[in-house]
Amino acid sequence: MTKKDYIKFVDVWKNSIKFINSEDQFSFQYIDTGILYKELCTMFSNDNPNFDEKRFGNAIALATWEQKKESRKLPL
Repeated sequence: MTKKDYIKFVDVWKNSIKFINSEDQFSFQYIDTGILYKELCTMFSNDNPNFDEKRFGNAIALATWEQKKESRKLPL
């Protein structure tokens, strides 16, 4: 990756961060996955006109499903 790529990625990350209770010292941050997905698709399609958003979306869905399946195996 080049410096330009890192800058693009940080912008995508920054745009995806959301805060809860940001007024006080106990704020909580999370990544809005919908925004992250849209921002990544925009970045990838700008970089590569042959970017296949449907294939990328399917890969994300599969990875999410696999992680959810693994998390169900954890003892509570």
